[in-house]
Amino acid sequence: MKVPPGFLAGESTADEVIDDHDYQADCLGQPVARRVMSEFDGEREQRRHLTQALYVYRDEDAAKAVMRDLKPKLQRCSGFEGASVLKPVSTPALGSEALSITIALPLDGAGEHAGEPFRFLVVRVGSAVAVFDGIARTPETVDRSTALIPRMCVFGSGCPPKYATPVTPTVNGAEAWAAVVGVQETGVREKTAEKAGDLARLGYRAVVVPVSCDVGAVEALGVPAEKAAHTTYSVVYFGSRQDAETLGLQVVQVRTYCL
Repeated sequence: MKVPPGFLAGESTADEVIDDHDYQADCLGQPVARRVMSEFDGEREQRRHLTQALYVYRDEDAAKAVMRDLKPKLQRCSGFEGASVLKPVSTPALGSEALSITIALPLDGAGEHAGEPFRFLVVRVGSAVAVFDGIARTPETVDRSTALIPRMCVFGSGCPPKYATPVTPTVNGAEAWAAVVGVQETGVREKTAEKAGDLARLGYRAVVVPVSCDVGAVEALGVPAEKAAHTTYSVVYFGSRQDAETLGLQVVQVRTYCL
């Protein structure tokens, strides 16, 4: 399972986007998928930067447990245990539940941001938990959460699709119509549009699938045979072409074989 490219808010202009990145397991448990993006706050990478990370868990109870366990150790998990607390742990009215703390950045090697307010914000929606952090004077710390939280509705309940109802293939050999959100070659870092995130706001959760798993996808998408084994695509499946076309994307008829 992976978070589809373009799901996070601001990926099209991010300096760095990573799947399966290193994370603090004692703070964030055992997600089944994760994705993080960074935007550097300054001309040099060693300066403070803004980050936005999404962690998806097996179910809502697992995500709730992460939030419960995180609350008493929020400062340590921000990465600045022992720093001066400017605003103690609070529970903002964001998503299903949220935690926030603001600390004063301690002196580092460069000393360029010592004493500045650093906000660490964690928001849960359904089975997903998002983490936002950065220097509080930088508006994107809040703006990115405002943009991402509505997209996270697809990991909870109460997020009905705006148009046709998608399907989830459950049997190998099943036929489906795939609305193609994007095609990605493994190991190739490209700027990506935010179609997956925009669709999530409309109640559609794209999934990442190897093109070789869906018979008909390689040919229809024009993927070279030598690259097929290293190419995935992000799709939303439907039961008919008519339904799939409601998203306004390229539509491919496939037969699924990797369930």
